[in-house]
Amino acid sequence: MCAGVAVLAETASIAVSWGSMPAYQSILFALYTLTIVLIGGLIAVRHPGNPIGWILAGIGTFNAVFGDFIADYGHRASTQGWPGGPLAEWIGYGSWAPAVLMWILALLLVPTGRLPGPRWRIIAYAGCVGTALFIAGYLLDPGTGGNYVSGANPYAVAGPEWHIVAAAGGALMTLVLIGSFSSLAVRYRAAGPVERLQLKWVALAGLDIVVLAPVCFAFWDGSPFVRALTPVILIIAALCLGASVLRYRLFDVDLIVNRTVVYLALSALLAAAYGATAIVLGAVLGGQSSWTVAGGTLIAAVAFRPLRRRVQDLVDRRFARERYSAS
Repeated sequence: MCAGVAVLAETASIAVSWGSMPAYQSILFALYTLTIVLIGGLIAVRHPGNPIGWILAGIGTFNAVFGDFIADYGHRASTQGWPGGPLAEWIGYGSWAPAVLMWILALLLVPTGRLPGPRWRIIAYAGCVGTALFIAGYLLDPGTGGNYVSGANPYAVAGPEWHIVAAAGGALMTLVLIGSFSSLAVRYRAAGPVERLQLKWVALAGLDIVVLAPVCFAFWDGSPFVRALTPVILIIAALCLGASVLRYRLFDVDLIVNRTVVYLALSALLAAAYGATAIVLGAVLGGQSSWTVAGGTLIAAVAFRPLRRRVQDLVDRRFARERYSAS
């Protein structure tokens, strides 16, 4: 049922938003939501006692209905003067926060569906409190009017410093998210060999989000590429989480983690080399020019192979010592 509702909601969302926002953005976020629902459904069917499946399926359906369809309808309706536009727009703006809570709970419970210990309940409760504070502060703050088509928050409440409430909720959610990641280390120390492989898949999802998500937040408004990259990141993270719980291709995870670390490090080094070259050439040639771009690109291209070999060697020394020694 969740899958059917999600498909209908995403189809309606794409139809309503068509022409008012980039089509690729609507389609990619729809794919992310449907991926979450599908993975949650598979886990719920195969492991009905594991709450992770129900959390993913429930939040995915919620996001399809409220985060995508109602939000897109609200924006279009407010623009075109359709009924219910301001209310739908208001609901849509606060609907993304429960997805963060979903990741918090999933990381706390993966892969067994149980908390690492009774004391970790406080992290789950704090996540719920932080989410509630953020949603309340964000939706009731008069200062968020710039997000709405009309230029004013239609349901703002004057009086309390709602932006402080939202900031406190967001800070608490951030701390709780960090705490949920730390639970993986606790699990790993006490885990057996199979569960350790499962946790490596989860760590890959966490690496995906922690390394790349800040880039998406920082450059969301100014880069269409980043807006397209965000749902792709979330899809990859969701697939890693599903592979962990469903034990899919467990023994391939070491190779995947190895390659992920190598190419993330390589990308950062090449970006640094390109930036340094562009700065030096810009200073010498006097500002930006096609020569600075060409020079930076050439240096990055020449450095690619030796840097890749060096980074691969360092990663193998650290994470695959047996294989490195044997070679």
